[in-house]
Order: sequence, then C-alpha cells, then structure tokens
Amino acid sequence: MTENQNIEYKQSWRDENMKSIAAFANASGGTIYIGKDDNGKTVGLAKADKLLEDIPNKIRNMLALTLDVDIFNDAGLEYIKIDVNPSSVPISYGGKYYYRSGATTHTLSGASLMDFLLRKSGATWDDTTIEEVSVSDLDKTSFEIFRRNALSSGRMSETDLRIDDTELLEKLELIKEGKLTRAAILLFHHNPEKWVSGAFTKIGFFEGAEVRYMDEVYGSLFEQAEKVIDLIFTKYMKAWITYKKETRVETYPFPRDAVREAYYNCLVHKSYFSWNPIQIRVYEEQFIIANSCIMPYGWTSETLMNSHVSRPINPQIAKAFYRAGFIESWGRGIKKICDACVAHGIPLPEYSVHPEDILMTLTGLEVPVNINGGKEKDQSPLSVTPEVTDEVTIGEISVLELLRKDGCLTMPKLADMLSVSRKTIAVRIKGLKEKGLLEREGSDRAGRWIVK
Repeated sequence: MTENQNIEYKQSWRDENMKSIAAFANASGGTIYIGKDDNGKTVGLAKADKLLEDIPNKIRNMLALTLDVDIFNDAGLEYIKIDVNPSSVPISYGGKYYYRSGATTHTLSGASLMDFLLRKSGATWDDTTIEEVSVSDLDKTSFEIFRRNALSSGRMSETDLRIDDTELLEKLELIKEGKLTRAAILLFHHNPEKWVSGAFTKIGFFEGAEVRYMDEVYGSLFEQAEKVIDLIFTKYMKAWITYKKETRVETYPFPRDAVREAYYNCLVHKSYFSWNPIQIRVYEEQFIIANSCIMPYGWTSETLMNSHVSRPINPQIAKAFYRAGFIESWGRGIKKICDACVAHGIPLPEYSVHPEDILMTLTGLEVPVNINGGKEKDQSPLSVTPEVTDEVTIGEISVLELLRKDGCLTMPKLADMLSVSRKTIAVRIKGLKEKGLLEREGSDRAGRWIVK
C-alpha cells in the first residue's frame, strides 16, 4: 500500500517524525510505520526493542499524546507501528502546527492556522460574536433584500419571513447569547468595515497593465451582491446588439450567470480576517476575480473543476446566502459556472490556487463586426447586422492590421503588441485562416503572413 492521507512509512526513527504524528493528530488520524521504505516494503530496524521503549515516552513528552506503539516481525525483519487517533485539541511540535493532507504534511501559518485553531475549538470565524452592536444598528435595506430573494427562491416561506428582524436573525443562527455574530454584521450592517477591514469589493477596467477607471463597493454583503453585478454589466462590460426578426438581442462577452456565481462564491468563501478586498479586473477579453480564501488542504484547480463537497470557510454566511437563493449547498457552484460558459460559447474558467488565495479567469467572446460594409441596424458602436454571414471579430481585425504592415511578425510579438495571450493570438489567426483572410507563405520559421 502506498502512502496516503492516513498512512506514512519511515525507514528509521528520527525525532522529526514527530511532525508527521502531530499532523495526523490534527487531521483525521493515521498510522506511521517505522522500518519500511516508501513502497511499504519492510527493511527492518536496528535496536527495535529500545525504540519501542523510547518512542512512546518521546511522544508523551513532546506532544502530550499517549499512543499505541507496537513491534512486528516480517520474515525476520522488525518494524514498529504507531497508531495516531485524531485529537480534539490542536497539537503543536516545536511551537509549530502541522496538518496531514493527502500524502503530505503541511505547516500551518497565517490565515490557515487561525482557521484551524478556531475549528479545533468548535468555532468558526464568522460564528464568533461582536460586542456593542445591536439589531437596531443593522440595515433595513439588507433585510429587505434577503426577504425578497428568500421568498422568490422558495427557500423560505412567507410565514417564515413574517417575523421581526431579531427573530429572523435567531432563525438564521446569527445571534448567540444575545449577541450578534460576525456573520450578522457582514450580512446586514451598512458598514461592516467598522469591524472587518477589507469587507468590500474593488472593480477596475484595464487596458494592458493600465487601469482606466475603477470603483470600490461598500455595504453589507447582501447590498454588495446586488450592486456589484449590476455595476459590472452596466459600466464595465459592453453588449453588442443583434436582431432576431424584430427582437433586439444584447450579447455580453461574459455570461451573467457565471460572473454572478463566481462573485457570490467569493463573498461566501472569503477569508475576512485577511483584510484584503475582493478584486475584480475587467478587460475587453478577460474577466479576472481574485479572492483571499483558504482552500481545503490538498485541493488543486483540478479538484475545483471536478465534483467535490461543499466546505465553506464561513458556514453561517453560506447558510444565509443559501436561504436567500443566491448559492447552492452541494458544491455545485463551479459546475454552474462551467455550464454557463459552455452555453455562452466561451472556454471553461481557469483557476490558480494558492495557499491563501484563489484567482479565476474567464476568456470572453470577441465582438463580431461587419466586414462587408453593410449598414448597421443599431447605431451602437458594438452592434452587428444579423444578415451578415462573413464576420470577423475586432480582435481579428487588430491582427490583420498589424500583419498588413509587417507580415513577418511572430505570434509572441503579436501577443505582446496587443497585450493578450499567445493562446488568444492563435485562436484569432486560426479564425482568419478559416475565413480565407490570412494565409502562411513559406515555412513557420522563415515564412511570412499574407493578408488577402
């Protein structure tokens, strides 16, 4: 059996093996075998009887744990087995805390350590209380937003909602021993920044590395949930217009459902003790959202894209957002984002996962324009004529213009000149070749592009 979440092999005993024991105790427990190689093959131990006496004493003195330590014989070779049960309290070794995830032992620090210590104490960050703030200090508009959406989603009935604000908070478990929790402040106070720095959202429109304009959106999480999405689609994105018979159709480069789901996930999963706001960068062809959060240990971008359980860092906030109908509770948020991208005809989202933050990137549709000189039905600069069948995008035109001036430009050079990725340039060139507007003359290295 190979090493995994609950099994580790060591060929010899060293005191640094205490890190692995502490990591198992802080996680779900496990077994450590001393005298086996990485593949689980017994290699034997010298002075195994002496180690059988020393190891339990060292574990007890260094970690304050009493564990089962046994000796076994495999074809004349002796090895030791240490069974580690999960601990109800945090276990440190040398002043540091370790945690087992997959086949790896991690050192906890920063936000990860704070979250771990809270959970070991039976609490979460959003469930702790705040002094000197009462229900009367909360924002009526935020309660109206919650009630309206909870009723519309069917997650709560009219009878459930026909109660005063205090009773509603109690029903949502946002009051403990007569005090409001941090979740209550974030969800319903008009200025949660007074208690939680960084509890706002920054939005910027970028051209290359330059920010052209930006906004900071403050208020309760329910207020931000409504304001930010509306702001993105009214100020930061432009729709182009087509007609189906007499019906006007507006198409945005990014699907609204995907943007909304991604942003709501950030509000729910954000590490609010990081002091960093949610940051949204909007480009003509990209939408990037960055959030400070703690991923479950061992999770990668592949984990996110596959089926996974819902493990919110802020369960009280997540519960309120679920009741309001803003999110699901089955870990389906990213699948919904992917489904929206597929339906919109854009690539699936790309995730960059780091120990204490995550970044999601959407690549949007390119705006189609009429290349036949036809008259537009709508005077919007981003409108198109539905009868046109031979269309190129604005991005493709920018490539044509550069290659018309210099047919020897390479893809990396084009990407640098237009401030886009090489992948985007490759897609544009492929589209132009398929439309018969561009062809390659000569070899890949010594040839040149011919604009037709």
